[in-house]
Amino acid sequence: MSAGDADPRPRLRAIVLRAAAPARRDPLLPPDSTVQVVSDSILDGVALGVIVTTQPEVAIVDLRGSLAAEAGPAIRRVRDASPTIRIVAVGDAAAAGAEVLAQQTIAAGVSAYLSQDPSPANVLRATVEAAAGQLHLTSTGQKAVRVMLGGEAPETPKR
Repeated sequence: MSAGDADPRPRLRAIVLRAAAPARRDPLLPPDSTVQVVSDSILDGVALGVIVTTQPEVAIVDLRGSLAAEAGPAIRRVRDASPTIRIVAVGDAAAAGAEVLAQQTIAAGVSAYLSQDPSPANVLRATVEAAAGQLHLTSTGQKAVRVMLGGEAPETPKR
């Protein structure tokens, strides 16, 4: 394919939203992927406006570094901005309150929840699956669903 030829692959459009200002901004997707990132910013009113104007198919919400109590409201703000958007949430399995964070985001209606190995390749896979209407949950997310359905006791905080 020459430089002037258009890429024949349809590009999935996504917005990356970060719930907390990271000390450094690691890429969530591989640099040459089938996903076009329309914006990468902090989850605020401006970013929600970008969702409305650009209409991406998927929002990748990076919740690492945020409090569990903030997760559900953050996901609901994205959902309110675009009721049909698919949401991929990225958490941290090693963080305090990781299970509660997973429960909050899943209850708020995410299509994918990653907390173990949120490498760019895994985030890409979850993004493509979410866009196709598939549910993608890592083990923390799967456990959160079992707890929410009453099939497993929640973890008690360690003192």
